[in-house]
Amino acid sequence: MTKTKSFERKFKAFFPRKVKFALARIICNKYIGKLIKFLNFKKTILGGYFNFRLVSDIQAAKIFFGIWESAEIRFCKRFINNNTIIELGSSVGVTLGLLSKFNSDCEVVCVEANPLNYEILLKLSKEIPKNNNRYHFHNNAIYYKSDQVEFYITSTTGSSIFNNNSSKKISLRAITLSEIINIHCINKPYTLITDIEGSEADIFFNDSLALELCFQIICELEDIPNFSIEQQLNRLNQLGFKVIEKYGNVFYLEKSKT
Repeated sequence: MTKTKSFERKFKAFFPRKVKFALARIICNKYIGKLIKFLNFKKTILGGYFNFRLVSDIQAAKIFFGIWESAEIRFCKRFINNNTIIELGSSVGVTLGLLSKFNSDCEVVCVEANPLNYEILLKLSKEIPKNNNRYHFHNNAIYYKSDQVEFYITSTTGSSIFNNNSSKKISLRAITLSEIINIHCINKPYTLITDIEGSEADIFFNDSLALELCFQIICELEDIPNFSIEQQLNRLNQLGFKVIEKYGNVFYLEKSKT
């Protein structure tokens, strides 16, 4: 398994985990977040567009300093080379803000189940640079067993089809990756970005035809009741994907176009 090759990550590896966590706690507090909002910053330190007033003060600080979804964001900056991108689990749009700044003439499809996140995502979509990009949004959950799915809101930013004793449950229309591809008539190579709390396994094992035109995957994988991370990676390997880099449980995989 190839770990990340980026200089930034190698540099950070010299510091103990406790030191990094302590630094993150220091800079990611509500006062820093309030200052970021007061100064009306519109970019993260990684260069992506974001309106920090759409989120809480602590979330604003995490997004600004690149701590929010840090591995996914860095892999997106370094590796994406397709002009069709499907993002499953778009959350509040941090990745979308990055794509809007670093990509042009692209078609980006965003899928987010959490209605709280989705509302923020739509607000952000009205502000992000267009750069001849075309954006599409779906408030659905990736699910393959029925047309409707019970969805659990685990926090103001998290959600999952798996119940973890959350107090809030909603019913949401399910959608599959194949359906997304058909709706948007995607008939050329695309990049898949996915962070859907373990639901990726359903795609890998039950909707592999939807990955025929996918040549790049950036994903955060989790061990779930039916499939471990190792089993999911083995399945992707069977489908022709090779892990290029990883950071923690976040992976970047490629499939040869030849």
